[in-house]
Amino acid sequence: MRQVRDQDMREIEGASSNGNPTVKSTKQKQIEYLKMIKFNGFSSTQSQAKVKSGIMAGVDRGIPGGQTIKEDDIIRDLLFVFQGIDGKLIQYSFAEDAFVLQQSLLVTPSTRKIVSELCELGWLFKKVNDWLNLNIETTANMEVNQVTQSLCFSIKSELNEYFRLLAILDSQRQKYTEGDTANYLNLRKLYLWVQEPMERMKWLAGI
Repeated sequence: MRQVRDQDMREIEGASSNGNPTVKSTKQKQIEYLKMIKFNGFSSTQSQAKVKSGIMAGVDRGIPGGQTIKEDDIIRDLLFVFQGIDGKLIQYSFAEDAFVLQQSLLVTPSTRKIVSELCELGWLFKKVNDWLNLNIETTANMEVNQVTQSLCFSIKSELNEYFRLLAILDSQRQKYTEGDTANYLNLRKLYLWVQEPMERMKWLAGI
């Protein structure tokens, strides 16, 4: 996994050095983010503490003058968003065509960044689920070709596996507290958990 990630980083850096003006894809942003905080191997205890404080500051402790927000509340909302459902802190914005963390909430830029990237999974799911529901209705009302029927069946199977993962993550969120650092589901762990589902959902959304 490290070799693949390093290769992706070199390709991105190579494209930049050639002076090709390109719009950064979400995948590129994810790679840059992983490179920045070094998820798979902190260079030192100090850097690990810096990353953790960057995500946690203003989340579980709150910011004076702002609304106190717990990390668990954000994760709970994200699990709703992953199913295309609005949460209390994160709602779908028709203007931006995206799930957005409320601007009035005082969280650190690093927290808002990772939440924004995680919200893309909810947007992708919404797109796939809307397409599936539309075609299921079409299938029920008229005769369609076998290719469309097979595709709908395959997507439903993929989404069933996806829902199982969300159930596991929600169970972990409810079962473990922040005191159990090994098992507690924080934003960094959630980010890593959903990378594979994110890629699979991108493939489904591109159909």
